[in-house]
Amino acid sequence: MTDNKENLLDKTPKIFRFKWNHYFFEFIVLFLAVFLGFLSENYREYIAERKKEVKEVSSLIEDLKVDVETIKKNIDVIDIAILYTDSLLLLIEKIPSMDSLDYSFNALNSRSSPYLRFKSVDRTSSQLKNGGQMNLIEDVNLSNEILNYWKLGEITMDTQERCNVYRLKSREIYFAAFRTYQFDLMDNKLLPRQKIPLVKSELSRLGEWANYISSCGAIFKGHKENLKIQSDAAISLIKNINKTYSF
Repeated sequence: MTDNKENLLDKTPKIFRFKWNHYFFEFIVLFLAVFLGFLSENYREYIAERKKEVKEVSSLIEDLKVDVETIKKNIDVIDIAILYTDSLLLLIEKIPSMDSLDYSFNALNSRSSPYLRFKSVDRTSSQLKNGGQMNLIEDVNLSNEILNYWKLGEITMDTQERCNVYRLKSREIYFAAFRTYQFDLMDNKLLPRQKIPLVKSELSRLGEWANYISSCGAIFKGHKENLKIQSDAAISLIKNINKTYSF
């Protein structure tokens, strides 16, 4: 009887030890399965983000190319405006007692004060800004370059707005001081081409008109430089994106 009890005690630790090892092994297997699943999910998300990153920067390149072309067209318009602004101011200076306008003067005034319409394409930038997706861009230097380009765009839009404000002020005086509707009658051949008289009550505003034209011309020159800087930044950004992503 005693021998049987001793044999039973001898076997119990072996059975307990076997079960403990078995549970520990199962725990390790489950832990590894969960951990590998976690790593797999993270890797899948990483790959998805990289694909989205490539898609966004590819779209950004297309936007930048459009910006470069649009900037070039705006600079051409500004060059013409600067030329006509100088001619217009010289003409006003030579005729200080101006009391009428001839037909060609209207075209000269219009070309010296075009309405500027440049706007950066924001298809991709709006997604990166508002969607909080700038963190998709892993390269810090490239991310900073993109942010800098957006800041340059804000500066460009600021000078453009100033140009358009002065243009509007000058045109308000122009339309108040001259009977410009008669130019339309001439264009439609309802009136022969003739001089357009000045509204006498507005005669004192010709100097103010010239000042607005002059100010607008000066801002045109600064705006042109801002456009050139933004264009150079866009070209550089396109080059660096292509280099970073091996497009």
